[in-house]
Amino acid sequence: MSTSMSYYAFGIKGVKYISTKYVYGSVIFHAEVTNTIERCPACKSERTQRKNGTKIRELKMVPIGAKQIFLRLKI
Repeated sequence: MSTSMSYYAFGIKGVKYISTKYVYGSVIFHAEVTNTIERCPACKSERTQRKNGTKIRELKMVPIGAKQIFLRLKI
């Protein structure tokens, strides 16, 4: 899976592809969230935020054939 495939196949934006692992009949795509511009919902100005640390989130995606698909995101 590439970054463009994640966008066109699954509709995922703002994610950078890292790697793929095949574990026990399922496929795990590793990706990380790219930097996005965050805006204030009231005045639409750009926000500056300090981000401390990261978390790993695992999302179950739509299966491809008989394979279960997971997206492991580094947020």
